[in-house]
Amino acid sequence: MNIRAALSFNRGLRAIYFALASLAWLAGAPVLLAAFLVTLWMLWNREFSSQASTLLKSGTSADS
Repeated sequence: MNIRAALSFNRGLRAIYFALASLAWLAGAPVLLAAFLVTLWMLWNREFSSQASTLLKSGTSADS
């Protein structure tokens, strides 16, 4: 049950990030594209290129 809650929470956070980026649409198409790319880069770094992600992939602890 905890895993399902975490998945829903993460999906909700992503939706909020992209919703905030879509507000840039009011400033025009180039600003929307820039906001979308910044949001995508930020999420990519947090999910796949972070130190925590690297530790989980390697299977070692942060103490060693």
